This record gives sequence, structure tokens and C-alpha cells, in this order.
Amino acid sequence: MSNLTLHAVIVKKPKTLQEAKEIGKHFIPNKTYFRETLGSYRFRNHPKNQFEKGSFRTKKINNDVSLVFGKHKDGKDAIIEGGGLWDNLKNKIGDFLLKYNPLSLAIKHSIENAKRK
Repeated sequence: MSNLTLHAVIVKKPKTLQEAKEIGKHFIPNKTYFRETLGSYRFRNHPKNQFEKGSFRTKKINNDVSLVFGKHKDGKDAIIEGGGLWDNLKNKIGDFLLKYNPLSLAIKHSIENAKRK
């Protein structure tokens, strides 16, 4: 699987456009191009025609976010911030889940409230 490249980030609605852009930038920080569909916002890392036909795979991160990977025709692997795809991806997903997971947010708010008292 190390020969797969991040093609797109899909953020489901009812997330707002602003929330979706924030999530998209988390995984693809240097690009802001997106396409809106009836049910989602799709942030593209590379055009679909740069991938081998039939090579796309989707990884669901949570109920709102999915990442789409494919086999890049040029064999690119180091797409997320210039490092090894899987190492960076593990860090990006971990950071994302900590930042956007409702349980993590509840724990964070509880800690912040405890500090104020």
C-alpha cells in the first residue's frame, strides 16, 4: 500500500463550508481547491487523471471525513507535507481525531474548566 497517494479529502455535510475548509487544510495544507456536491465538499490534492484507472481506495476517518487514495501514474508517495505518506498520514489522522473527536473535545473542555476553578 505504500505506493498510494492521497487524491482527495471528502467532508460530509451538514458541516459548513468553513468547517470543511479547516478539515481539508488539515490534510492538504497548501491547496484550497474544492468541489461541492449535494452531500459533501471534496478537496482535491491531485487531479483524477494523474492516477491509474481503478486504483482508488477510500479510508473513512470518522462519520464526517474520508480520505481517497490512488496509485499515482508518476509513482509519487511523499505527498503530505513532503514526507513519507504513511508516517505523515498517521500523524495527520491522530492530530485530526484529537482535534475533532467529540470525546476529545469534552475532555479538553473539562480540563480547561477545571483549570479555571
